[in-house]
Amino acid sequence: MGTNKIMTRGTAPTGIVQAVRGAVVDVEFAQGGLPQINSALVVEWDLPAPLVLEVHSHLDQTTLRAVAFGSTTGLSRGVVVRDTGGLVTVPVGAAVGCCGRGQGQWHPIACRYAAPVHSCGPAALDRTNRHGGGV
Repeated sequence: MGTNKIMTRGTAPTGIVQAVRGAVVDVEFAQGGLPQINSALVVEWDLPAPLVLEVHSHLDQTTLRAVAFGSTTGLSRGVVVRDTGGLVTVPVGAAVGCCGRGQGQWHPIACRYAAPVHSCGPAALDRTNRHGGGV
C-alpha cells in the first residue's frame, strides 16, 4: 500500500484513505505515525459536514482500520485524513440526550463540557436517578 503522499501537517500526522467498505475505512500513515487505538481522525474533504473516524485497530506498522461516525458516501481512496491528537468526545449534561443532541432536538447543541466516548462512568455512589435521588 505504499504511497508517497503521506505527510505531517504541523504536529498533526496525516494519512491517506486506502479503502472504504461501508463504515469501515482503512488509512495509511507514515512509518511510526499511527494514531493510538480510539483516537479521533477527521476526513479532510470538500463536503460541508466533517466526517469523524475512530481508530479501531492497527493492521500493520503503517495502516489502521477506523470506523466512521457518519456517512462515507463520496469518500474515496486518496483522500487526506488528519489525526486530531485526541479521543472522540460528545457533549454531556442535563440537557443532552443521545449522541450530543438536545433532548427532543435533531441538531447539535452548545455545551460547556464534552467527555470521551470511552471514559469510565461515575462511581455507583455518585449516580443519581431521574428524580435527583441516589441509587
